[in-house]
Amino acid sequence: MSHPNIVAVYEFGHENNLYFIAMEYVEGRELKDYFDKHERFPLSEVVRIMTQLLDALDVAGRKGIVHRDIKPANIIILPDGTLKIADFGIARIESSQLTQTGAAIGTPTYMSPEQLLGQPVDGRSDLFSAGVVFYQFLTGEKPFTGERATTVITKVLSENPAAPSSLDLTLPASFDAPTRKALAKKPEDRFQSGREFAQALKIAYDNRDASDKQIRESEEKTSLS
Repeated sequence: MSHPNIVAVYEFGHENNLYFIAMEYVEGRELKDYFDKHERFPLSEVVRIMTQLLDALDVAGRKGIVHRDIKPANIIILPDGTLKIADFGIARIESSQLTQTGAAIGTPTYMSPEQLLGQPVDGRSDLFSAGVVFYQFLTGEKPFTGERATTVITKVLSENPAAPSSLDLTLPASFDAPTRKALAKKPEDRFQSGREFAQALKIAYDNRDASDKQIRESEEKTSLS
């Protein structure tokens, strides 16, 4: 799979009882490093970076390839701002029997409900994971947290996180709806493609001022009544 936002895989194989993947060398910072240091991005940058991520996932999804471990540690930001998705090591090709089905493989905080349950997954599972990353971009927090993996899993399966704008009053409310849709429990209720998700983010960004104005007017009417 060749894409400017995906770390290229040159070769893979098996040698001396060791499986290997030879990949493109990339210099940059993991998105996890930014998040761990509580570095925040302007909304315009968030949308730009997310668009790159979603474009890559759109291409992968159309080719029937599911990454299954989209998380900040596997997202690299190059010095020029280009995003690269790394570590397709546990990816599953829909037509292949080489990776396990019925097994929950990935990182619980970023895994979709169907992935946690060991059910069949497609590109919409990666879009859920991208939604978790997007939530962190907006709020600086993970939507599903807990001291134990079982607590996190329970929250992913049954709880809806707070709207981003309720956690940070400086965030436009226009981003709440696409965040909620990205994190829907059922795949059919989510964005059906990376392109659809990216388009929703563009619209939310373009409408950010209008949505806040509507909320202020609504609050004013409520206070007057």
